[in-house]
Amino acid sequence: MKKKQEPVSLDPQTAPPPTVPVYSWAEARADYKRGPVLCEPSSAAAYFREYIGGKETEAFLVMYLDHRNHVLDVVLVSTGTVDHAAVYPREILKRALELNANGLILAHNHPGGALNPSEADKFLTRQITDASRAMGISVHDHIIVAHEGSFSFRQAGLI
Repeated sequence: MKKKQEPVSLDPQTAPPPTVPVYSWAEARADYKRGPVLCEPSSAAAYFREYIGGKETEAFLVMYLDHRNHVLDVVLVSTGTVDHAAVYPREILKRALELNANGLILAHNHPGGALNPSEADKFLTRQITDASRAMGISVHDHIIVAHEGSFSFRQAGLI
């Protein structure tokens, strides 16, 4: 008899940290076939805030999801300076294709604490969203985190 797998919610206290190098997070979940289920947007924001909310330099993370919102991987795509991190949509989509991901949640931090997106943040989000859409991959959200809180592009109507 096949044992039914119980869904696991994403808890920032028990979920592995973002990947460095790229494959370690996927290997960390080798005990089960699929990663934890992302049940609600606030759990993704809490996860990102835990790992990059208080950093002194910008960091950009991508959470890769399957069609049922199981977390496939979380990758630290870039780290940068106090006000910039170089992000390449091509590299984000390359990993999405390797994982057969159906969805992405983007996240980066603002070390200065401001939660409003810059014009560069909006432009990058549009670039990634447009390129992803062409490949049949959805960008569910782009979350900006700081020590004090988070900002959701989806909730603000920007995605």
